[in-house]
Amino acid sequence: MKEIRIAKTLTNGKIAIDMWFKTLDQLFDVSDPFPFPEKELTDLAEDTIFESVIDLYLRKDFDLVLHIPSGSVSPADEDQLANAVRRHFSFRLDDLGREKKSSWREGQVSVLLAIMNAFIGVFVFYYLYYVNPATTFISSLVVGVFVIINWVTIWDTYEYFVYDWRKLWRKYRVYEKLTRMNVIIRQTY
Repeated sequence: MKEIRIAKTLTNGKIAIDMWFKTLDQLFDVSDPFPFPEKELTDLAEDTIFESVIDLYLRKDFDLVLHIPSGSVSPADEDQLANAVRRHFSFRLDDLGREKKSSWREGQVSVLLAIMNAFIGVFVFYYLYYVNPATTFISSLVVGVFVIINWVTIWDTYEYFVYDWRKLWRKYRVYEKLTRMNVIIRQTY
């Protein structure tokens, strides 16, 4: 049984994502001592919201409608709840921005290592097979090791830029969208 019920609807070209929370504690972290809007979302709520938005077309706006039990907050505090949700994703966006910068630097180092390994490998191959053409088992073993090292280094760099960086960039864009979403609080049941 799902802990949070979710429904997506399309009305007049705008998507609305409805989520029903059984308690306010399911939405906001009970151990967080800060009042609204500084309160943090629970991991469950953050993951559920993120997973509901990630497959949407990022250029389209959407409404996030959070259904909480009636009487959980006063009607005047509903805006504070909506701000708390957006604020939570703003902090996460800052974290992802730092992760993105750090990851980009690591990717650049990966490229430099791949280029350096390729030059060393070509030099070793050239020296062992063209300058000193007497092929021995040891020279073949050394060349084989450099081929494997180059393959791993180049593959790691390729995997980073083609898969990991793109995935991190997509996550960043989703969190960016979550900071601007329209959050509607409805007290139901």
